[in-house]
Amino acid sequence: MMHLRLCIVRDKLCRGWDVLEGPTHWKSVWTRSNLRPPAEPNRGIFSMQNAPCHRLFRTIIVVSTLCLAVTALADEGMVERTTAARQTSVELLQTLAGKLKAQLEKDDPAAAVRVCRDIAPAISNSASRESGWRVTRVGTRVRNPMLGMPDSWEQEGLADFASRAAKGETFAEMEYTGVVKESDGSYFRYMKPIGTKSLCLMCHGTPDQIPEAVKAVLNADYPHDAAINYKAGELRGAVSIKQPIQPDK
Repeated sequence: MMHLRLCIVRDKLCRGWDVLEGPTHWKSVWTRSNLRPPAEPNRGIFSMQNAPCHRLFRTIIVVSTLCLAVTALADEGMVERTTAARQTSVELLQTLAGKLKAQLEKDDPAAAVRVCRDIAPAISNSASRESGWRVTRVGTRVRNPMLGMPDSWEQEGLADFASRAAKGETFAEMEYTGVVKESDGSYFRYMKPIGTKSLCLMCHGTPDQIPEAVKAVLNADYPHDAAINYKAGELRGAVSIKQPIQPDK
């Protein structure tokens, strides 16, 4: 009979303290067997007396591990989005620069204005259609308010670029990213700064730097033009990309 009682206690202990009725029952079994219960080794939170704490500790570990895994996946997703947006921005700027250079080599700066007016939006629209994102350009001072006005988030990005440039950082090193929640969902947003190069001054410089033929086109096409009086090396605007983040299904 004593052997049977000891086996019952052993089996219950192996299954965990929570299957026993409690310390009173545990002690009574040993008492009825005329044996002294062995001393419980002190294992801190892992002792049988602290089984609830032990289970809580294991739960915390599991939840923390899951949170770290989700964060790692989210970070990896943001890295991929940033890389893709950066590539799209660089390609857009390189394509536009090539178009402008071709017109200037023809000694036709007035035609370069039309490159920015007609070809630049077409390049942005093409990138938007291919990627499924909104790809556009915004300015610190705009020539076409219908296309180049920055929203509040883009204004923050432009201010960040200006601040970093004042501290000596180059535009090539800069980018500005974030996840923005709007009424219709969340969006990953990206900006790449556009600096003012010397050839830009023929259209965006001071009045004495802009040829008369270019002034005539600007006055005709942009009666409310504010994108002038820039200096070489000054921040002029940015490529801005807005990507919808699909919710998990």
